[in-house]
Amino acid sequence: MAETRVLLIDTDQAFASWLKDLLSTRQIIVSMVSGSAQGIKRLEVNPDVDAVLLEVKPPPLEDFTALKRIQELIPTVKVILMVSKAAMHSAVEGLRRAPSPLWKSHARWRNLLPGLRKQKARSLSTSTRSW
Repeated sequence: MAETRVLLIDTDQAFASWLKDLLSTRQIIVSMVSGSAQGIKRLEVNPDVDAVLLEVKPPPLEDFTALKRIQELIPTVKVILMVSKAAMHSAVEGLRRAPSPLWKSHARWRNLLPGLRKQKARSLSTSTRSW
């Protein structure tokens, strides 16, 4: 099976490095950038990803602008929003104003890996891309 490719957009480099290491041990290829603007630039150059992990931090306006741009660049990509407990209020307010359609759900970390693999299987079945 082809490898799952994920773009991780997070300003907390220690957390992002930990998450990249964790996902890499599960045969998930992770590209990491430290902000929304860098993430958009990376996707403009190389849109070949199965999912995007996007940090949402207060104020979330820049992050939701990035979300909208990601959806314009790659309409089929799944974007998983990562929100810290401290930023929850800002994230909820931002989700209310987020571009539609946007799937809104509370997810647990233990569901992340199966969800990424499921997305990879869907993209393989609906795409003619070769990996």
